[in-house]
Amino acid sequence: MPRKKTKKRKQIKFRKVSFKLTSQQMKSLENFCIRRGTTPIKFIKKSLEPFLTQYREIKPIPPTPHRQLTIFDQMMEAGEPTFKYH
Repeated sequence: MPRKKTKKRKQIKFRKVSFKLTSQQMKSLENFCIRRGTTPIKFIKKSLEPFLTQYREIKPIPPTPHRQLTIFDQMMEAGEPTFKYH
Protein backbone atom coordinates (compact mmCIF):
# COMPACT_ATOMS: atom_id res chain seq x y z
CA MET A 1 0.00 0.00 0.00
CA PRO A 2 1.23 3.48 -0.77
CA ARG A 3 2.00 5.74 2.14
CA LYS A 4 -0.38 8.59 2.95
CA LYS A 5 0.98 12.06 2.52
CA THR A 6 1.40 13.93 5.78
CA LYS A 7 -0.20 17.33 6.03
CA LYS A 8 2.14 20.26 6.01
CA ARG A 9 2.12 22.16 9.30
CA LYS A 10 1.07 25.78 9.19
CA GLN A 11 4.14 27.92 9.68
CA ILE A 12 4.03 30.18 12.74
CA LYS A 13 4.55 33.84 11.95
CA PHE A 14 6.59 35.95 14.32
CA ARG A 15 6.69 39.72 14.55
CA LYS A 16 9.50 41.83 15.94
CA VAL A 17 8.84 44.18 18.82
CA SER A 18 11.45 46.55 20.16
CA PHE A 19 11.51 49.01 23.02
CA LYS A 20 14.12 50.91 24.93
CA LEU A 21 15.19 50.50 28.54
CA THR A 22 17.44 52.72 30.56
CA SER A 23 20.76 51.27 31.60
CA GLN A 24 19.52 50.95 35.20
CA GLN A 25 16.36 49.12 34.05
CA MET A 26 18.40 46.74 31.91
CA LYS A 27 20.78 46.07 34.77
CA SER A 28 17.83 45.33 37.07
CA LEU A 29 16.25 43.05 34.47
CA GLU A 30 19.49 41.12 34.00
CA ASN A 31 20.01 40.75 37.77
CA PHE A 32 16.41 39.58 38.22
CA CYS A 33 16.78 37.00 35.45
CA ILE A 34 20.09 35.69 36.81
CA ARG A 35 18.52 35.34 40.24
CA ARG A 36 15.48 33.49 38.86
CA GLY A 37 17.45 31.39 36.39
CA THR A 38 15.69 32.62 33.26
CA THR A 39 16.42 34.88 30.32
CA PRO A 40 15.08 38.42 29.77
CA ILE A 41 13.13 37.31 26.68
CA LYS A 42 11.41 34.44 28.52
CA PHE A 43 10.62 36.74 31.44
CA ILE A 44 9.07 39.39 29.19
CA LYS A 45 7.03 36.80 27.25
CA LYS A 46 5.71 35.21 30.46
CA SER A 47 4.84 38.63 31.85
CA LEU A 48 2.87 39.61 28.73
CA GLU A 49 1.07 36.27 28.24
CA PRO A 50 -1.88 36.88 30.64
CA PHE A 51 -2.66 40.22 28.99
CA LEU A 52 -2.42 38.92 25.43
CA THR A 53 -4.55 35.79 25.87
CA GLN A 54 -7.58 37.87 26.90
CA TYR A 55 -7.76 39.57 23.52
CA ARG A 56 -7.00 36.63 21.25
CA GLU A 57 -10.58 36.18 20.03
CA ILE A 58 -11.87 39.78 20.30
CA LYS A 59 -12.09 41.67 17.03
CA PRO A 60 -11.16 45.38 17.09
CA ILE A 61 -13.97 47.92 16.74
CA PRO A 62 -13.74 49.60 13.34
CA PRO A 63 -13.44 53.39 13.44
CA THR A 64 -16.53 55.34 12.43
CA PRO A 65 -16.29 57.31 9.19
CA HIS A 66 -15.77 61.02 9.71
CA ARG A 67 -18.83 61.78 7.55
CA GLN A 68 -21.21 59.77 9.76
CA LEU A 69 -24.02 61.72 11.38
CA THR A 70 -23.33 62.60 14.99
CA ILE A 71 -26.97 63.09 16.00
CA PHE A 72 -26.98 59.80 17.90
CA ASP A 73 -23.79 60.68 19.78
CA GLN A 74 -25.31 63.99 20.85
CA MET A 75 -28.46 62.26 22.09
CA MET A 76 -26.44 59.75 24.13
CA GLU A 77 -24.35 62.52 25.70
CA ALA A 78 -27.52 64.38 26.70
CA GLY A 79 -28.80 61.24 28.40
CA GLU A 80 -31.85 60.91 26.16
CA PRO A 81 -32.98 57.37 25.34
CA THR A 82 -32.68 56.47 21.68
CA PHE A 83 -36.21 55.05 21.53
CA LYS A 84 -39.25 56.70 23.08
CA TYR A 85 -42.22 54.46 23.74
CA HIS A 86 -45.69 56.04 23.97
